[in-house]
Amino acid sequence: MTDDRLPVILEEFVELIGYENAMKLARRKGGGYVTLPRYPQPCHWLVRLIGQEAADILGEHYATIPIYIPQGPTGTLAQVLSVMRRRRHEALARGLSANDVAAISGYSVRQVYRAKADRHREIARGQTSLFDLLDESDTE
Repeated sequence: MTDDRLPVILEEFVELIGYENAMKLARRKGGGYVTLPRYPQPCHWLVRLIGQEAADILGEHYATIPIYIPQGPTGTLAQVLSVMRRRRHEALARGLSANDVAAISGYSVRQVYRAKADRHREIARGQTSLFDLLDESDTE
C-alpha cells in the first residue's frame, strides 16, 4: 500500500518494512537526519519504535549512512501548519535540540534553526512573539 505522494526514501521503507512502520519512522524522525546501526540492539529507539525484525532490515540496508527522513503524509495544510507551529514553539521553549524540535514539530532541522534565529532577533528588538499572544488568548 504505497502512496504516490511519498518521497522516494519512504517508498523504499514501505517496501522493506511496511507502510505502518515507515509512517511511524516518518512521524518520529521526519525532518531530520538519522544514522542507523547495522545491528540495532533491543534497547535502541528504532527497535522500540518498529520492532526488532524491521529495525534489522533497515540496518542491513542503511547502516552507518546518515539518512534524511522526510515527513510523511498528513491532514489539511492549514491544520498541519497550525499544529506544526505550535509544536515547534513549545519544543523551542523547552530548550530542545534542533533535531528533537524537528522530530516533534514536523519542520526540517534547517527550518528550526531559522525559527530560532527569528525568535532571537525578535527578542533583541523587544518585539512580542505572535505565539506568545496566541498563548495568552488560549488562557482567556
